[in-house]
Amino acid sequence: MGNIKASIRKLREKLSASYVTLVLEDGTSERFTESDFTANFSTNMERLRDVYHGNAVSPPHPLGAALVRALPECLGTELRKEAERQQSIDALVQAKEGRVGPVAS
Repeated sequence: MGNIKASIRKLREKLSASYVTLVLEDGTSERFTESDFTANFSTNMERLRDVYHGNAVSPPHPLGAALVRALPECLGTELRKEAERQQSIDALVQAKEGRVGPVAS
């Protein structure tokens, strides 16, 4: 009976939404689905809009935070580019801290 349950569990994992596993600096790992990438993009657009308008900026999506903490050697080319984009956005947000009002055009 145990083998059947284990087989069903493995099959469910394979059939569930595809995911990406990120290995972090501290040796732990986190899994993210395709919908997390969409949510991360939306969160980053909101954060950049807040920077532009001089509003308080929300924290990054968990995927964005994990990308920054991921080991670069464990990332493929596309994920490495995504991590670099996230770092750029985070740098803009940090540069905004302490400023009041909208960004000058």
